[in-house]
Amino acid sequence: MSAEKKTASKSTGEDKSLVGRIKTLPGAIAVTVVTALVGALIAYFVPGILNDVTGKDQLKVSLESNPATIDTFHDVSQHLIAPRGHAISGSPGAGCTGFHSWGETIGAVPAGETNLRLVVQGGGAQTLIEGIRARVIERDRPLDGTGFVCPSQAGLRPRSVCINLDDPSPIGQVVKYTSVAKRCAGKPVSFTVSENETEVFDISAITSECYCKWILELVTTQSGSQKTISVPSDGQPFETTAWPESPSRPHYLWDLFASRWQDYPNGRTYSADSAQLPPLPTFAPGVRGGPLFQP
Repeated sequence: MSAEKKTASKSTGEDKSLVGRIKTLPGAIAVTVVTALVGALIAYFVPGILNDVTGKDQLKVSLESNPATIDTFHDVSQHLIAPRGHAISGSPGAGCTGFHSWGETIGAVPAGETNLRLVVQGGGAQTLIEGIRARVIERDRPLDGTGFVCPSQAGLRPRSVCINLDDPSPIGQVVKYTSVAKRCAGKPVSFTVSENETEVFDISAITSECYCKWILELVTTQSGSQKTISVPSDGQPFETTAWPESPSRPHYLWDLFASRWQDYPNGRTYSADSAQLPPLPTFAPGVRGGPLFQP
């Protein structure tokens, strides 16, 4: 028999002998100990790995985009532009709570400003929120179309973070609730959030010059690593278009008390269940955009 065959036979014999030893009581004990050790290691390390994968140690971010359901903006007028050619019918229902969702059904776009609330809850190590910004992915002239207004019941326009979409690089500025400046004038966003701590940001993104599609971004640093979080997480853009500078441009005003549409400034009225409202030239070529409020 060759040396290789002898070696192979010897190795095979040793393997069989090892299997035999494992089948004995001491071998079984040894296997049990090893299995328990591996299980302990998995139990110790895997939860941490899963936290990294599932984001349990990361910021939790939620968004409310209907301004009528946000206490800060509850009494602030809402403005919409329905692009030219869109069929307009129906109504938002009582009050202004349904105005935002009704606008979505007819393809209307928030005009003058988009108001929303961002809620951030800390997770894991302390996180520095060092910026809130808008990444504009499309910029065009303001939309031509019919304007709609759900009026405010108060004159104050509170906000905590203001983003001017007309800036080349729209960066969120922290402004006082009493601020009514035409432009966003304040300090850049900079907050720290600890685990289970919650910060609420009421955000107004304003424009008087564009129809902009944009994505809200949160710039964070946690454990030395910087991360940019898109809100919402699927990256679907917000849309905002300008509102006319002149307050006399024709538009529809929602009558909060009679629940009907009023054609301003002509005074014609239309019922809430009108099959179709006639289009109005709220914004048209040559019309100049402007802020929704004056300093």
